[in-house]
Amino acid sequence: MKNAKLVTDKIQTYLGELSPKAVRSLVARLEKSQAAGSDDPNLGVILGASLDMVRSGKPVEETFRDTQSTMIRKNQVQRMFFKPLDDFLIDEMLAEKQPGRILRSMLNKIWLWLKRDVLTEEISAVIERAEDPDCTDDELALEIDSLQDKAIVAFRVALESSDEAELNRRRLSAEMGGARGLAELKEVYRVFQMEADLIDLFEPYTDTLYPNRFKVDTDLLQRCQAFLKKHKGSVDILAGALLSRTSHPAMLPGFGIRLAGVNNLADLANSEFTPLMTIAISEVERLALLAHDHRKFNPDPIGFSVALSDYHEVLRGLEVELDLSQHRAWRDQLTAIKRSVSNLVAKELESVPGLLRSAIAVPKIDQDGNLLIDHELTSNAIRSFRVFVMVRNAPDTFAVNDLTNKTRQAVEQMLEITTRWLINDLSGVIGNEQRAVLAAADNAIMLCELYYGGDYAAQLRRSRQSALGLPERKPVKDRPAGQTASLRKGPVRAGAKSGR
Repeated sequence: MKNAKLVTDKIQTYLGELSPKAVRSLVARLEKSQAAGSDDPNLGVILGASLDMVRSGKPVEETFRDTQSTMIRKNQVQRMFFKPLDDFLIDEMLAEKQPGRILRSMLNKIWLWLKRDVLTEEISAVIERAEDPDCTDDELALEIDSLQDKAIVAFRVALESSDEAELNRRRLSAEMGGARGLAELKEVYRVFQMEADLIDLFEPYTDTLYPNRFKVDTDLLQRCQAFLKKHKGSVDILAGALLSRTSHPAMLPGFGIRLAGVNNLADLANSEFTPLMTIAISEVERLALLAHDHRKFNPDPIGFSVALSDYHEVLRGLEVELDLSQHRAWRDQLTAIKRSVSNLVAKELESVPGLLRSAIAVPKIDQDGNLLIDHELTSNAIRSFRVFVMVRNAPDTFAVNDLTNKTRQAVEQMLEITTRWLINDLSGVIGNEQRAVLAAADNAIMLCELYYGGDYAAQLRRSRQSALGLPERKPVKDRPAGQTASLRKGPVRAGAKSGR
């Protein structure tokens, strides 16, 4: 491998951010791969770097403490330097630059520029201090504070120079990757400038900012007004800071209306407080992009549905809290995002019946008696099924009603008939055949729980135990009086009348 020393340093940096238990687990997996004859040319270097850290003469925990004071801390200098930006960073590339949000990938460009052209000696000195085991963490923090102060001056000089001369602007823009990167640099500079005042602004609020803070609280309103009086034209920075501190982004536009002293979105759009609406829309867009990425790249069966759930919560909040007909452009932005997510969800729903059928099929048995279970297929089925259940429960957000109804009919028939058949078949088979049927039945019961809920799944599990001739498992808590679940009648379908 080329640059083995560089790779070793990077691997050890990565390991330094893991727990000792996680490192031991990683080493065990690497050794297992090596013993199995893996032909990965990088395996030897990676394993060697790992063993250097965890198989010294000291306990792993002590090795990590020693390493943190030198190499690991050295590699954390950049992160510590940019820590004031934590509340403003995002990983998703929005269609347009959103004021008050900074793309995380820009930090490497900015650091490289500072290190190479602007604060070369200063950064080298701080890194040397980080490598010095006699330098305490508190002393290093002071060094980084000083470096941040010098960076603020350097940012200001560079940005003022770019405003004064077109050539300087083009050069700085090229360093940052274009006009958008230059805008990101300006925002980094502004956040660094306001760091102390942002800390003071939110000092009384140790918890998440809940809706009442934005709707009726006068203290937060007055503190924000005082901040904006000192930092004129900084509503975008305030919006980014507020967004990072609330689990209810849909509250921000209403708070903007209060700050502006107006009554509707149209008037908000004509005020300086517009960023409190646009940043909420950007959060809907970010979560939509995150959902796309999860579906495409993340094998975790839960990640995609969680991203869609978060997207639904924010979008639904905006639709409930605001009269979007008051501003056509903002309404159209949200409609376009909804359309893209609906298309994504439609693709997922098309695969649900086929994945479900495969997930609850009885697995084959090889000649050694092992069940040939496709775990990846099961994970995909769980993912699609969770999405389907969510879409069924939020039709207005995802707007795929026709496909949902068609899929629902196929799913309900398949779940009810196949699950019943599998459970009934358990008592008629033995040995490996029973193990195979049981695996399919357990998958079916799990999916029934996702779709119909815990009560129906509990009834299925009791039937499963009975079919196996096993004693019934006691429920965690007694069912409330009057509630029953009948396997014979099947579950109540979504949207069906109860008859009461």
